[in-house]
Amino acid sequence: MEAPRGLSAGTRALLRSLVVVLGAVAFGLGYVGFEQMAADPPANTVPDGSRPVEYVYFTLQLFLLDAAPLQQGVRLPIPLEIARFLAPASTALGLVLAGQVVLDAAIQATRVRFFWTAHTVVCGSGVPALLVARSVSEAGSSCVVVDPSADATRWARWPEARVGKGPVLRIGGDPRDSGTLRGARVATAALVVVVMGDDTASADVAATVCGTPRHRRDARCMVEMRSPGLADVLFRRTMSTGTARPPEFFDPAAAAARRLLKTYRPEGAAGPVVVLGEGPVHDALSSALGRRRTSGRLGHDPHICGPETRGAQVRALRPGLVFVCTPDVGAGVRIGFQTAHALRERSVDVVVTLGPSVALGDVVSGAREAPAGPVGKAQLRTFAEVRDVYSVAALRNRDEILEALAQEVHASYLAHALARKRKGPAVVPWEELDETFRASNREQAQSFGSLLRSVGAVLLPSEGDDDGLSDIVLTTEEVDSLAEHEHRRWVAERRRTRPTEEDGTEDPDLRPWAELPEETRKKDREAILAMPTLLRRVGFRAVRPDKVPA
Repeated sequence: MEAPRGLSAGTRALLRSLVVVLGAVAFGLGYVGFEQMAADPPANTVPDGSRPVEYVYFTLQLFLLDAAPLQQGVRLPIPLEIARFLAPASTALGLVLAGQVVLDAAIQATRVRFFWTAHTVVCGSGVPALLVARSVSEAGSSCVVVDPSADATRWARWPEARVGKGPVLRIGGDPRDSGTLRGARVATAALVVVVMGDDTASADVAATVCGTPRHRRDARCMVEMRSPGLADVLFRRTMSTGTARPPEFFDPAAAAARRLLKTYRPEGAAGPVVVLGEGPVHDALSSALGRRRTSGRLGHDPHICGPETRGAQVRALRPGLVFVCTPDVGAGVRIGFQTAHALRERSVDVVVTLGPSVALGDVVSGAREAPAGPVGKAQLRTFAEVRDVYSVAALRNRDEILEALAQEVHASYLAHALARKRKGPAVVPWEELDETFRASNREQAQSFGSLLRSVGAVLLPSEGDDDGLSDIVLTTEEVDSLAEHEHRRWVAERRRTRPTEEDGTEDPDLRPWAELPEETRKKDREAILAMPTLLRRVGFRAVRPDKVPA
């Protein structure tokens, strides 16, 4: 439910313009009227020989209903008759607008306090907070932005953030302060998004959010976190307070890397992948490519290079795909042009990421890309990382992670099948796999969540196998139980999608767990034991809240 609205921004702008016009007209008519009075001695209450500055003084007094020459009850010139009514009218309208501005903070705070529920609270400033707020508004939901860089004394609408039906209000203050969060009605919010831009600050805000009593058991807190180690510490910290639902973490750099690899598929490149630059996206993309190479999905070793790498050096690598990732957009575009020029004789994509230093004005105006196009045979392309990552839909949407995990599931199966010299329609790379088998891999990947929840595990960010953080350790009984659950899921899915083999016979494994041979049970157990490794390859790890490593 939402309170009745005050004056819209357009109405207030119109009224301000009206005040200015009325004041200007009243001033002009008043000045002319006093001049006419001075030139008409019989009815003159303006002293002879008055200077223009005195006419200005008398005219300004009209706005305060205190012009001395009007107190004598004499006949006034027509311009002055009009001015003596217009001037106080413009004054009164100006006072009303000023009062509305003064009271606006209280009005907005009251709207949030008494009328808003199931809204979204965004903690942060700059482009990330603006983009999240715009996505909430576009979805038709209400949003409160707690901005540490804004004026801490008042609430205000944020017109740049409102692009849909959902209203967006902004208040200044420190989101690490529980009083500030209570004012933003965190207790009744359906979603809190923390985008402070600094891991330590984000962790402090998330701890405050999780320590604030919540009225909604389904409320979620999503925290921007680039450091898996700090996410681990925050997870332990919040779970020790008895939080019903721990915070969820997202890494914009890892999300951008997943989006890049989904859009520009390195598996189909005609040569090795080269990653140029530096920064979080560069590192996340390098790690993701390394994991794909380890799992056998990439046919060439990726080349990870710094921003100082010359075009001739890149050309010598004979790349099939080039990514340029730098925090500085200008530097990235320059490196991209130089690299594309050096590769102008090769048919290759050079992809430049537009990072979080994109100007706020570009975001508001909707500008999406830097100059791009063909450079000889090479193709210079851009990827608007910051706009594609900071949205509620992207944060809530697990499709990209699910797709990446499904591909890792298939890559693991393919490696085992090739090692055992098996053949069949599913023993092919993902790019050649029939959609029926792809859907089967997606279902298996999706089942990981329910399997992990059944043993009380949750997902935390990971940087790969060498980040020094531990995974869940399953007991023998848990492995057997999860393997049986997975087998039942597979049987149900197989009977629904492919009840028989190509020759019309039924798969001998379509039977209850108790009737399976030990070799088949072992295969299901291996699939369960492989879950932590597969999750690591897509940037996550499974832990149990009561057994988070110290």
